[in-house]
Amino acid sequence: MKLTLIDIPMPPSSNNIYATFNGRRIKSREMRKWEADLLAYSYKGEPAMSQFRRLIAEELAKNTVLQVDAYFYFDRSRLFTKKGGLKRIDTSNF
Repeated sequence: MKLTLIDIPMPPSSNNIYATFNGRRIKSREMRKWEADLLAYSYKGEPAMSQFRRLIAEELAKNTVLQVDAYFYFDRSRLFTKKGGLKRIDTSNF
């Protein structure tokens, strides 16, 4: 069984999740946009995800060992500078 999810919206970095407004921490505009984009993505992919959840439940009921392989492909601009050098990526902030 293979499920491929393409173009999942990427979340903002941890530095861009919250903003300070009137002395309070609130979700940033970027975070709210990502949440809306992710919700829209989940609705678009719901038929495939429902089938995937059903198949996983069936396999788990049989005490089957599941193997999950994840591959991530990023836009070139997230990995390289304009001059072609590698960007420094702090994975805890990605």
